[in-house]
Amino acid sequence: MKALDKLVLRLTEEAEGRQGSLFYILNGINEELGYIPDEAVLPTAENLNISKAEVYGFLSFFRNYKTDAAAGGAYHKIVVCRSESCEASGSKQLLEHIKISLNLDFGKYSPDGKYFLDYVYCFGHCASSPAVAVDGILYDKVTPEVFDKIIKNLDFNNLEKPVELKSQSLIFKRCGNINPLSASDYADNGGFNALRRVIGEIKSKGDEGKLLFINELKQSKLKGRGGAGFPAGIKWETVFKEKSAVKYIICNADEGDSGAYADRIILENDPVSV
Repeated sequence: MKALDKLVLRLTEEAEGRQGSLFYILNGINEELGYIPDEAVLPTAENLNISKAEVYGFLSFFRNYKTDAAAGGAYHKIVVCRSESCEASGSKQLLEHIKISLNLDFGKYSPDGKYFLDYVYCFGHCASSPAVAVDGILYDKVTPEVFDKIIKNLDFNNLEKPVELKSQSLIFKRCGNINPLSASDYADNGGFNALRRVIGEIKSKGDEGKLLFINELKQSKLKGRGGAGFPAGIKWETVFKEKSAVKYIICNADEGDSGAYADRIILENDPVSV
């Protein structure tokens, strides 16, 4: 068995039971080789019992995958988010700065071969726009000044990035690390902690505990993620004040933004959190 076939087989076995197995396997190949060779398409399709066309479609849709050996090697990959949220927060101006300062354009290397520029339409960090990934590390609220600082700290022999600029994954922290169909897996990885605390408060203090929780929620200024940014505390307070023996929770799982996949990633990889 060829080394590439062994790699695909290992990744397939690791992906068993996961949602998004194709995503996991292609990411693994990309990380291992720096690109995805054409020879990996057939064994990937056969192991997942899908068509080669589906694999090729996945590769052509997501621009972060490179399918030629020249894309691998020692260079810094810069990926800028072009979603509506990031563009509204200044990503267009940031892109112009990147293109001019590094002499770059989309899908191309800089003249010295040190940098490669690409884009995606959603990192799932809409609340911290603009978002930029450099060498696979995601940075939030990137201004031209912040970007220059990131680039200044880059070193081929020292890939450590300035800690103060690193993004911390919160919404997606369990994605890819748990069995999405297992509530116990979710609980073992920090799930239900806040819910248990709230239930404990309510049991010990009754309606007073509920009001304390609602006030804490309002003070946190937590907002809904549907796009309108409506304060979650006001929603919960409204439901609490409604006089009814039965109340319902409706989960709207529609992905409203074109080209955005933040909600789909959560629903496929960490549905219990929703």
